[in-house]
Amino acid sequence: MQSNPYPEEPIYSQPTERSPQAAPPPYSQQERPEYTPTPDGGYNTYPPQAGNVPPYNNQNNNPVVEQRRERVYRRQRAETTTYGIAKFIDYLKWFLIVLEVIFALRFVLKLLGADPYNLFASFLYGLSGFFLAPFRGLLHDPSFGTTTVHVFEWTTLIGMLIYALIFWIIWMLLRTTITRPSEPVN
Repeated sequence: MQSNPYPEEPIYSQPTERSPQAAPPPYSQQERPEYTPTPDGGYNTYPPQAGNVPPYNNQNNNPVVEQRRERVYRRQRAETTTYGIAKFIDYLKWFLIVLEVIFALRFVLKLLGADPYNLFASFLYGLSGFFLAPFRGLLHDPSFGTTTVHVFEWTTLIGMLIYALIFWIIWMLLRTTITRPSEPVN
């Protein structure tokens, strides 16, 4: 253990007298100021005078505090709604990407003449056929080949384009609802 460099002074001693630099408090215990909110959002730290006493001393009934609570509640609610809409947009993006990949696989398999009785091909044709049903019969899909049937499916390409266009319209509408208006262009 290290020895005390000042053996005359006791270790861990507390000062017993008041420091002469410390000024006395500006008010007595009875004149203690009330911290009251001001309309600009600050707090009044002076003792209340006859003219500047707020209409309510109870914090629960103070109109400034109530307005502040209402603003915080509205902001939190708007942020929650914005987050929900943004998440919905993300899910729509993923759905569109998966759908477009399924359509592209169908187009390539039909173009290469894949066996429609293969397990993977029949599953893919059945899954994508549900989404392409509105476009059946829109155009004639040309086929070619002697031993296997290769089909150039225009309906699949049109379906890919239409679904991407529908997604883009929904995305722009939802994005417009959660963003602030921009400055007008002159």
